[in-house]
Amino acid sequence: MNRSLSAAALAVALILSRAVLAQSVPDRVTFTARLNDNGVPVTGTQTVQFSLFDVPTGGVSLWSEIQTLTFGSDGLGFTTLGTVSPLSSTVLDGRRVFLQVTVGSTTFSPRLEVVSVPYAIRSHTAYEAGRLGTLQPGDVQLRVSGTCPAGQAIRVVGADGTVTCEAAGATSYTGTAPVRVSGTSIGLNSCSANQLYKMNAGGTGWLCATDTDTTYSGAAPISIAGNVIGLSACGPNQLYKTNAGGTGWLCAPDLDTDTTYSSAAPITIGPGNVIGLASGGVTGAHLAPCPANQVLKMNAGGSAWACGPDNDTTGQLAQSVFGSAALTVAPTLATQTVIPGLTITLTVPANARVLLTTDGAIQTTSGATNGVSVVDVFLVVDGNILANGGYRRVVAANTAGMTNMVSEWGMSSVVNLAAGSHTLAVRAIGVNVPGAVDATVSGNNTSPNQGTLSAVVLKL
Repeated sequence: MNRSLSAAALAVALILSRAVLAQSVPDRVTFTARLNDNGVPVTGTQTVQFSLFDVPTGGVSLWSEIQTLTFGSDGLGFTTLGTVSPLSSTVLDGRRVFLQVTVGSTTFSPRLEVVSVPYAIRSHTAYEAGRLGTLQPGDVQLRVSGTCPAGQAIRVVGADGTVTCEAAGATSYTGTAPVRVSGTSIGLNSCSANQLYKMNAGGTGWLCATDTDTTYSGAAPISIAGNVIGLSACGPNQLYKTNAGGTGWLCAPDLDTDTTYSSAAPITIGPGNVIGLASGGVTGAHLAPCPANQVLKMNAGGSAWACGPDNDTTGQLAQSVFGSAALTVAPTLATQTVIPGLTITLTVPANARVLLTTDGAIQTTSGATNGVSVVDVFLVVDGNILANGGYRRVVAANTAGMTNMVSEWGMSSVVNLAAGSHTLAVRAIGVNVPGAVDATVSGNNTSPNQGTLSAVVLKL
């Protein structure tokens, strides 16, 4: 089935405006069309939906109604729009509007623009003139006919258009203490040194007075010297304790006798309460140093501690971060921009490699069936894009059946990094292809598009 619709140009006779003799223009519009199927006129009864939009494509319907039309032998059909759902001035308010026609399940394109005929334009002018004609003399201000001499300004405009004048800048102000007014300057009256404004004893006004509430005293062990607050000094090896009555603090020797500790293997406690590890590399109660790059390990028999190489090859560190907010990427965005939340600062030891992985999704903001967004996503280490495996181009393109499409990215790479601190990030830029629109990249934990970045440090 290949239907076509030929419609006469729509002309609106200024909906809901007022014509001569105070009679309202009907809130309806006539519509005539010829319906064909592969060049053959369609006859009989058809269900037709009419909808008005303020854009040629897409958008939200401003008005809609469904009618049953009978098409004649030549495929012609006639009707009046507004007989089911009246057209109102909020719909036809002077902006451009477009009519969309759907016969059965077939929606015809393009939409038809609704235009005004000359009489409708003239009717609108007459309506505005009619509105002015209903005003009473007291409803309008007569033309201001009076003037003021030089150095004066209009103070009052009379109903008859005359004016009352006054000297320009004649308004004067005075200040009540502590406010001071001098010409156009407003401020506070000065007080003497170290004074401030306080309410008087009767609570009726402000006056300058001495700031007497600035004296503080300290009770032991607090000491106050000027504006410095601290603890009073005790004798050597003394500390502050609560007195016997529990009412205050005082300096006293540290007589706590509960300073005896016991240990369990491999911990030992030597003279002077020095804590260390038992045997296997322990000299006295102190640890003997191991050679470079070695650690203290239990020996093969499990009976003592000994120095040995650190040959553990399991992952030393694993860290993941997640998108914290969506990033809007325009096709013209040419500066690499970090996707919110996808940044890791990592300290890498010597003789290690780092496994980096990232994934996430972009979504086109277009609601059109031919909408498309293109974004380049980069895996970046210390501001540099990885030479291999660090770049993906992601395209989110709509189809005839689906819009606001989503596309994903995914990258992983094992990299050799020098020992020290490194910054890992995922960045994005726009790709300005014909017809491209903004893309929403990643999101927070409520979005299925949320991006991730993970790093695992592998010791060699």
